[in-house]
Amino acid sequence: PAEWWSDRGRAEAASLLYDAQATPDQGPRLRDQIARLEEQLALAQRPVEVTLLSDQACEVVVYRVKRLGRFESTRLRLLPGRYTAVGTRDGYRDVRREFLVPAGSEPDPVSLRCEEQVYAGGP
Repeated sequence: PAEWWSDRGRAEAASLLYDAQATPDQGPRLRDQIARLEEQLALAQRPVEVTLLSDQACEVVVYRVKRLGRFESTRLRLLPGRYTAVGTRDGYRDVRREFLVPAGSEPDPVSLRCEEQVYAGGP
């Protein structure tokens, strides 16, 4: 099921389900497998609430999803899968967090705080 956490994976699973459902003379084992596949595919297509935490100083972006700007706490509804969020702040080291959104359950909050000040140089 984790392979279905991408657009391509969900499309392949849906195609497999269609083919399985079109099989004539389904026995009890195949019917059970089709039912489990339907359940897993439904979970893979259901958005999950994700909490992101920041310091109101970082500009936060979740790649391929949304530019969130500055905030202390916000929630997003994301499909199951792997995501990357980045926090940036002038004069501070960027923070990058990769996180997994599991199917059917809310993940731990994702924290993005730019706290490490970088040396700006000068005399």
